[in-house]
Amino acid sequence: MQFSGDISTESRGIYTFQATWWFADLGFLNLNMFKKIIETMIRNKLDHSVISSFLFYYKRVKCPNASLAQKYRIIETIIKFLYSLDGNFMSIRGLFDILQVSLTLKMNKCSMEKLEQLIGSQLDRAKLDDLLIPSPAGEKIAYNVNLILRLLDIFLSNSREKLLMYQLKKVAELIDLYIMEVAPDPCLKPSKFLALAKAMTDIARESYDTIYFAMDMYLKVHINGLCEEEKITICSVLNYDKLSEEILKDLTQNESFPACALATPQVTLQNRTRELGHKDFNFFLNIW
Repeated sequence: MQFSGDISTESRGIYTFQATWWFADLGFLNLNMFKKIIETMIRNKLDHSVISSFLFYYKRVKCPNASLAQKYRIIETIIKFLYSLDGNFMSIRGLFDILQVSLTLKMNKCSMEKLEQLIGSQLDRAKLDDLLIPSPAGEKIAYNVNLILRLLDIFLSNSREKLLMYQLKKVAELIDLYIMEVAPDPCLKPSKFLALAKAMTDIARESYDTIYFAMDMYLKVHINGLCEEEKITICSVLNYDKLSEEILKDLTQNESFPACALATPQVTLQNRTRELGHKDFNFFLNIW
């Protein structure tokens, strides 16, 4: 059997499928035949990007009209095959779509772990919208923070030796934006906020301005729910040397922060002014 086709493309977080004639022709297959076709593709070493595109396509055309039991088996099968492929050649948006469905269906632990491994290992390709996954029914917190922490842990632990700096920085920026989104949630516990804020190493962040804004929102929302010690612990995440001058000035007058956190930005500003003065002095010395 021969297959040919275009690879799915991904743009601005929206994934589309350029389904070729055989995508449409094989989309009607029942699950057993579908499995055999995928196994044939893998055995014949078809491009993994094409196989994953077809897996996403099959899910898209079969799940809407399937019963819950049928949908469960379809998603379970798709996850199994996706896990056997090279994750670098599949749509990260497609994986998050599968994740959303899996959470709704309450997939088994094995399938969920495989899916989280696939997503977590390439978290640097994700967008903010991908991470904004609602919490399970019955939980008061708005977003599924525990899931994001697991994905982040997978990204950092699985790729520790081969991560490039630009990947670390991309994920740091992504997580900072995510923290901004979840910070206003009155049900977000201090331990979860801290876990998110401390997850990325200092070297991955070029600036702490976004974290400051998130922290400011969190402290204001929880103004009556946090003790002084908790506020101090939260503020300890900040690296004042990586805050902009504008933020440092704002922080010196921000009453939401504990008193001990207001002195450091003043010292940092003074040090920067002193360093700037030294540079100017040395510059004029070099001229003369």
